[in-house]
Amino acid sequence: TTLALNVVLVAYGVVKEALVTRDKASITILMLVTRGSSAVAAAVLMKVRHGRVSFGVPWHQFSSFAVTNELSTWASYEMLKYVSFPVQTMAKSCVILPSMIMGRVLHGTRYSVWEYAQTGLVVVA
Repeated sequence: TTLALNVVLVAYGVVKEALVTRDKASITILMLVTRGSSAVAAAVLMKVRHGRVSFGVPWHQFSSFAVTNELSTWASYEMLKYVSFPVQTMAKSCVILPSMIMGRVLHGTRYSVWEYAQTGLVVVA
């Protein structure tokens, strides 16, 4: 299953980069299609598994996350106009270390030496 997931994600990245850079597809349309198809798939799955479609929490509790998620997706598509998908992915992987440091500074989260080593390997690799 890990191999299948990696294959799907790499294919998604290649298609996404081609649509934005080569075909000059509209970022707004791409976001609407991907988000819309995800929402439909999630609704169908919830209906099949639980017999109803429910968000589980009130809208206001996850709306800030939803907005920042949409903005980061838009920024991700915009970045593809200037850098390739592999460069973009490498840049995103570097976010882990500052996140860990800020978690330590702001919330006192403690990470083991092993976790820092794994993060270092992800950033360097």
